[in-house]
Amino acid sequence: MTKKIHELSANKPSTCAYCDRPLTKRVVADEKPYCNRLCAAFGLIRETIETDGVYDVADALAVGMERLTAGEKPLPVRVRDCDMDQALATLPPDQLVIEIDNDGTPDWTPAELPQAS
Repeated sequence: MTKKIHELSANKPSTCAYCDRPLTKRVVADEKPYCNRLCAAFGLIRETIETDGVYDVADALAVGMERLTAGEKPLPVRVRDCDMDQALATLPPDQLVIEIDNDGTPDWTPAELPQAS
């Protein structure tokens, strides 16, 4: 049993998934090791940008951080570019609308409109 445990721990990455520094402690997010919580946050943001094509990342993060430091708990919601107008008119104010590529995976899509009979 000891050999199996040693083999499993030997297969763990020894560097941070964001900054590549050696791990002295381990924070796991999305099944990846990070050296601290801020590296984990930046790593997850970077992955979301790459995966979903987030538009205007700096503005979205600035607005989110401003609301966070003001004591709010903004709820980020990824919305496709083509649905932005409807999302901004529909979603409640506690939502932080993050615009993504039309090919990205959204958290919100407009409800289907009823068909006229």
